[in-house]
Amino acid sequence: MVPPNAQGVDRTETGSVRYEGGVAYLTLPEVNIDRTKNQTNPNVANINLLVCENTTNITISNFRFGAQGQLLRVLGDGNTRVDETGNIRIHTGTNKLLQAEHIYRFTCYNNIWYEDA
Repeated sequence: MVPPNAQGVDRTETGSVRYEGGVAYLTLPEVNIDRTKNQTNPNVANINLLVCENTTNITISNFRFGAQGQLLRVLGDGNTRVDETGNIRIHTGTNKLLQAEHIYRFTCYNNIWYEDA
């Protein structure tokens, strides 16, 4: 229960809580976002969202430095493909063009990135 005259901010491990006039507002932390342009093997260490910004065709064959169980979302740009020849596995078993403004999800297990089906 928030006291009716509560004011201020409390910091937590998952964000912060701001109190104004007895109302609590939760502010979540930003995810770790990185952008990739002209990279065929992007570093995804500590990254939750990878934004593709290629203006010409490029193929990603490896996501480097992922952690066991890491979840990675990739925002497509219509110019980036993911290739099955490296450490990426596509649920259809074939290379895939990442459509613009579409998010693809991958999970790292034993240094292999599996696309969510």
